[in-house]
Amino acid sequence: ATFDGRADLVLALRDKDGNGWLQVVDAKTKGCLSGYNSKSPQEGHPLQHDSGKHSPHAHSEAEHEILEHHRLQLALYCLALEENEMMKPQETRRKILPPAILVAASGRMVRISDDDYQQAKSDLIDLVSWMGHISAAGESHEPPECSDPDNCKACRLVDETFDFEQSNQEPGQA
Repeated sequence: ATFDGRADLVLALRDKDGNGWLQVVDAKTKGCLSGYNSKSPQEGHPLQHDSGKHSPHAHSEAEHEILEHHRLQLALYCLALEENEMMKPQETRRKILPPAILVAASGRMVRISDDDYQQAKSDLIDLVSWMGHISAAGESHEPPECSDPDNCKACRLVDETFDFEQSNQEPGQA
């Protein structure tokens, strides 16, 4: 499989002991046009709402949704960083932190939880493996088991506006 894309930002950090850390941060502008209210953010788009909390984790439903929607993209960027770090000598490798989204509508940097990050990486690896099988053997293979079948969003690799039904129709059909 070939993927194309770039993380908007990778923070390079060092702790007091000299250990290196990298964190992917991807900026998202959702909520900056439709529904944006510069005079009264609490009356604007849900991603504008300030929870007043200083935690780096999602607080609102809108923040949870944007992380959920982009979790595989973020996991892919992190796996690429991990692979790059593995090519370095052990003593110079940096640990990859769970990724975050910079929500432009609020200015908040919202980090995916450790557990959700590990699950996103696992789901991405399973999905890419399945894509490889399909590519090599045709469509007779079953997809990988969904991690959350009652609330499946694992396969949302394309923009929400992409319509799978229309993609299978001939041009000009609706």
